[in-house]
Amino acid sequence: MTPELALPSRGIHLSIMNQLLQNISPMRSSNELFSWLAQRVAQGLGTQVIQFWSKQKTKTNDTAVDVLASVHGNGIVNHVVDNTSTREVVKRMLSEQSSLSLQAVHDIFPAPQSMLLSRHGIQYCAGYLLHASLPVSSAVVRDAITELVVMTYWQQLPYERVLASLERVLEHSSSLAHNRGLLAVPLRLEKRSRNTQSTNTRVVTVQASPAMQHLGELVPYRTQHDSATRTHNPLSVFLDITDKDARQFYLAIDGQKNVRELANVLYMSFNKVLPILRLLVNQQYVQLFGLDGQSVDTAFLFESRS
Repeated sequence: MTPELALPSRGIHLSIMNQLLQNISPMRSSNELFSWLAQRVAQGLGTQVIQFWSKQKTKTNDTAVDVLASVHGNGIVNHVVDNTSTREVVKRMLSEQSSLSLQAVHDIFPAPQSMLLSRHGIQYCAGYLLHASLPVSSAVVRDAITELVVMTYWQQLPYERVLASLERVLEHSSSLAHNRGLLAVPLRLEKRSRNTQSTNTRVVTVQASPAMQHLGELVPYRTQHDSATRTHNPLSVFLDITDKDARQFYLAIDGQKNVRELANVLYMSFNKVLPILRLLVNQQYVQLFGLDGQSVDTAFLFESRS
C-alpha cells in the first residue's frame, strides 16, 4: 500500500503566514523571502524538495530559468533536482502558462530522470506557476519577477489538505511580499494545471448514472493478482497497467479511503474515476467493498453508457 504523509493541522497555512508576518520586516529582497518560505514549507508540509524558479533574460532572447531558493531533504544533492530534465519541465510550464498537477515522477520526467529521483526516494512531483495578475509596464518588467515556478517533490503521496495549504501559502505570501515592496508586482497562482498524460490513453471518460452514485462510498482494495509474488509487490501489477491515471489511482489505494476520497486526493473528477475503476475491476486488479466489509457486485460499472 502507498504510504502517506501525516495529516497536518488544518491551520498550518495560517501558522506559516503568521510567522511570515513576524519575520518579513527585516527582509530586503525577494530571495530572502523565497529562502524563508522554502524552509518553512519544507518543515510544515513535509515536502522533500521545494524550489523557487524564475525566468532569466539571455542575450539571445532564449528562455532560461534559475533557482532563486531551494531546500533539499534526506541528503538529496542539487544535481538530482536541478538538471536539464527538470529545467525543461519548468520552461514548459512557463511556455504553456500552466501549473503542473501532482503526478508520479515517471509520468513527468524522462526515464533516466524519474529513475534518479526514485533512487533518492522521490515518487511524486507537483509544480505551481505564479505570474503577474495584471499587465505590467516595460519599466516595471526590466528587473522585476513577473513569473515564478515553485516545484515540489514528495516521497509519499500528500493529502489534498497539504496541497491546498501550500497553494494558500503561495498566494498569500505573494500578496504580502508585494505590499511590503519585496515584489514589484503581485503574483497570482495559475489554477489551470497541465497533465502529462499521453493522448494515447485507454480510458474513456463517462458520465455517472444514478445507479453509480453510491460508488463514491465504496472502498477499493488491491486484489491478489496472478501470483503470490504480486500480493507483496503491488509495483509488479503497477507496471502492467498502461494508463497513467489508472496507475496513479492504483498506487494511491490504501484500503482505507473510499473512491471519492481517493479522487479528491488525486485531484481527479468523480466522472474521470469511473472509467479508471472499470478498467481496474475488469482486469481484476481491484475489488470494491462496502462499509460493512463485504465485497460488492461491480456489474453496475459495466452498465450501458447511453
